[in-house]
Amino acid sequence: MVQQRDLLFISYSHTDRDWLARLLVFLKPFTGPNFRVWADPYIKIGEEWRRNVSEAMSRTCVAVLLVSPDFLASDFIRDEELPPLLEGAKAGTITLFPIAISASSYRATALTHYQFAHPPERPLDRMPRSRRHAALVQITEKIVEAAQTAPPDMPAAPAPVAERSATVIASPGQVAILHGVPGQRPNYLRRQEYLDRLKQALLGADERVVGITGATRQGTPIGLHGMGGIGKTVLAIDLVNDDEVRRAFPDGIFWLTLGQTIEPPRLQGELATYVTGEARAFATVGEARDQLRQLVDSRSCLLVLDDLWRPQDAEPFDVLGPRSRLLLTTRDADLLVALGARELSLDVLSEELALELLSSWSGQPRAELPQAARNVAESCGYLPLALALAGAHVQGGARWAEVQSALQRGRLEFLDHPYGSVFGSLRLSTDALRQPERARYFELAVFPEDAVIPVAAICTLWRHTGGMDPDASRDLLRRLHRRALLTLSAGDTGISFHDLQHDFLRLNIASLVGGHAALVEAYRATAPSGWTSGSDDGYFFQHLPQHLAAADRLDELKGLLCSYD
Repeated sequence: MVQQRDLLFISYSHTDRDWLARLLVFLKPFTGPNFRVWADPYIKIGEEWRRNVSEAMSRTCVAVLLVSPDFLASDFIRDEELPPLLEGAKAGTITLFPIAISASSYRATALTHYQFAHPPERPLDRMPRSRRHAALVQITEKIVEAAQTAPPDMPAAPAPVAERSATVIASPGQVAILHGVPGQRPNYLRRQEYLDRLKQALLGADERVVGITGATRQGTPIGLHGMGGIGKTVLAIDLVNDDEVRRAFPDGIFWLTLGQTIEPPRLQGELATYVTGEARAFATVGEARDQLRQLVDSRSCLLVLDDLWRPQDAEPFDVLGPRSRLLLTTRDADLLVALGARELSLDVLSEELALELLSSWSGQPRAELPQAARNVAESCGYLPLALALAGAHVQGGARWAEVQSALQRGRLEFLDHPYGSVFGSLRLSTDALRQPERARYFELAVFPEDAVIPVAAICTLWRHTGGMDPDASRDLLRRLHRRALLTLSAGDTGISFHDLQHDFLRLNIASLVGGHAALVEAYRATAPSGWTSGSDDGYFFQHLPQHLAAADRLDELKGLLCSYD
């Protein structure tokens, strides 16, 4: 059988990981089941950094080379990665995209015979930030276009769902307890039409939705899809807080946030804890799935998998019985097809709803909004997240015309990238911060996305990097929350990000490696007798190993994991 070529392979030096992170942000909206990025991290073997590349090479259709002096000096890249990539390019099975991220002696190598995706005499690290981002957008467009000229084999259509008798969800008196459901976003604007359609799909008994049972092994899940920043999560939060929905699932509504990188056993343990009320942990995905099926098979519950990126990430949660439902949110409609899910597409706001949202965030009456506000709504692409950022900026004292002018400048930086309007609005808001505040905000890039970060952890970081006391840190977090740059939980105990906010942070932090090192040093100062003496703030012990690895403190990580004191 001919090997399917569906991968974008990225060859890069371990020391250039920050550039990899920036490129991945711009590639993110284009990835899916038929276009996947292979950029596995390096593993240190002795004194060398290596990757397992054999299988990926045979599936590569486009290869991106992040060219720098470190790239050219890598024995592994020269001996293991480049030869099969160059051979594939000569055979016409791989399209090469060298990208000069810094000045190098590439002309002395075989790469001199290939056209670079960007003029190599203008390496990215010598460009101003806005021009660098514009160049990365243009490079991304070329990469995606090349990948589309060599489409992979289409996956087989999902097997038809077996006919089942109608399973109409009743509305008993008991109201479901919500488990893990995030709080609703500030100034949330209800989209009644979409809420009604989603409820009908979830609860209705007409012919089209009779087979919906929630479990991929037994029926058809329901999928809500739309581009980033369009409001999928807030609509799902609105749905699960609806009284009728809560009465329909008396055994509980369970919410799991997935994201691009997931830890299935941890999330399965979280779900089991929600169901039983007791802490659960599992050694394997299979063991967890079997036990979860026993726990929920006879229950009437709703499981929400928020921000699903890959079909296989839903498999560990294929545990529901016929009285339950599964709701997915994703940006990828093809993913819903692969899972056999019933699809509900969420569109951008109408102009009138966009103006209502701007009114809520700016604090100005809807009837008094000027024409410039309509221009701002258009520049934001009518995306709720971008509109919230722009309205909050006006609430902070800016004029509508100033906001519109700044958004136009953002268009020069992010061009027509799918996330351009959101990133432009984020740039508008961060440029308005004082430089020390902006630096503190960008430092938050080191924390994981799709998680609630304890405020205590941020206070520890900012005490180290900015000399801020806890009261000053909490005050800055409240101001960032009012500007829609992050979400502060009730009681001011934790923060979370929309993943586009997190992507923007990763684009703008000076160095992710340096940022992780700063957090490690911040916590070291709180552990005078070694790591075991650190404070249990709800973050430190759970995440220290990941930050040590990301900061290249691998010897220290090994000592931590192998110490039994």
